Amino acid sequence: MRKNYDKEFKENAVEHLLVSGKTLEQVADDLGCSKSALAKWKVTYKGKASEFEKTKDEELIRLRKENRNLLMERDILKKSLGIFSRTQ
Repeated sequence: MRKNYDKEFKENAVEHLLVSGKTLEQVADDLGCSKSALAKWKVTYKGKASEFEKTKDEELIRLRKENRNLLMERDILKKSLGIFSRTQ
């Protein structure tokens, strides 16, 4: 019997394939779908997948920038604490 999967399931399957680092075969087995179906979905949602990768890259850049700012603030607070500790 042929299974019908909704669009959301297919998109999530492709996203899982791209993020998990697993092979196509492993993901297909995990999800209980055929390898050929998953391969077709990957081709179909390739544009969406590249959009997902772009979003992931943008988030990584944003998080690195935020981390850099937080480290700088922490260093400033450490120096301030050292200055105030010496003056008392």
